[in-house]
Amino acid sequence: MSRARSEAAKADAARSAMLKRIMDEAQVAYGAAIAAQINGEDASALWDRFGAITGIAMIAGWVQGADGASAIAEAAGLKRDHRKAAHARSASLLKALLNTIDPRKGFTLTLKPAREALAAHTKRVPIATTALWGLLQRAMTAGKQVADQERTMGVDHIMRRSPEVRSVIDGSFWASGVGEGGAEEIKNLLTESMQSGYKSRLVRKRLKLIRQSDKITLPEFIDESLIRTGANLTRARVETIYRVAVNKAYNRGHLDVVTRPQVQAIIPLVEINEIHDRRTRGAPGTNNPGFHWQMDGYINTASYVRGNALTPPCGYNCRGSLIGVTLPRAERLGLVDSHGQPVAQAITAHNGVRQRIVDRGDYPDKGWLG
Repeated sequence: MSRARSEAAKADAARSAMLKRIMDEAQVAYGAAIAAQINGEDASALWDRFGAITGIAMIAGWVQGADGASAIAEAAGLKRDHRKAAHARSASLLKALLNTIDPRKGFTLTLKPAREALAAHTKRVPIATTALWGLLQRAMTAGKQVADQERTMGVDHIMRRSPEVRSVIDGSFWASGVGEGGAEEIKNLLTESMQSGYKSRLVRKRLKLIRQSDKITLPEFIDESLIRTGANLTRARVETIYRVAVNKAYNRGHLDVVTRPQVQAIIPLVEINEIHDRRTRGAPGTNNPGFHWQMDGYINTASYVRGNALTPPCGYNCRGSLIGVTLPRAERLGLVDSHGQPVAQAITAHNGVRQRIVDRGDYPDKGWLG
């Protein structure tokens, strides 16, 4: 393996480790906020922390998307300075941003490490430092908005998914001889598992102690599976939130780079990639309604995609992504003229039914606000 490829592989590993840390931090923060809210405690600081981490997750997604577009542009001929350490810079940016998280104070964009990493990152990605700094600020605002929404809807969403979990949270379950203390113990066990994750041995031990201490027979649904369900619903909620938020940021990062003038000469078009499996809307042989499967391979200019809100995700849990179409490929497909300029008629013909799906308003999904 060449030295350059080795460095790139190390950087990819570092980015993956950083992204895992972001998700782990988010799971802890979200679980703690939900648990505190269920227990009637002040969860404001915990929601602020979750919002800050979510903002950083969006930045991480944007960085990955921008890096991906930059790599395509470089491979196609875009000349950049300081390429020797370029692959490591996105990892260093994420690391610096993560190091600015203060458990007591939340996140601040005024810390020196964030600015230094940001300045280094612009040597890799063809975008002005001031523009990227503005992006950071918008990401933190967006993260706060997500946290505010979950502060209002998170507990209710979890309760709607499981009537049994709801009955423990709101105290409506009935069991002969269950005292207030026993009911509170069960509720505490549920919220602790939501916060720290499901631990089978600990849950069995605690349930046994609750039964012995109150000498009661708990309802059949009050068992390990209920506690595990509560913990899993909490974790799944965070994963859904982050799938949408990070995917959106990734694709916007990709789009922000390919719309730069110096990049458009090399990457004149973008393509929508939709995953082909049974989970994708419109997949053949399923009852999964929609047209995401059919939109795979749709190509147009970056300005058209952005102007028509076609940047994935284009629906709830959409896993679509954007990828740049290089000039040589666009030429082979007959989508540009001799000067490298996109030809609208050729693009429409290439897209065929996919363009008709867009024109009749079936993609993005109806009602999707992005």
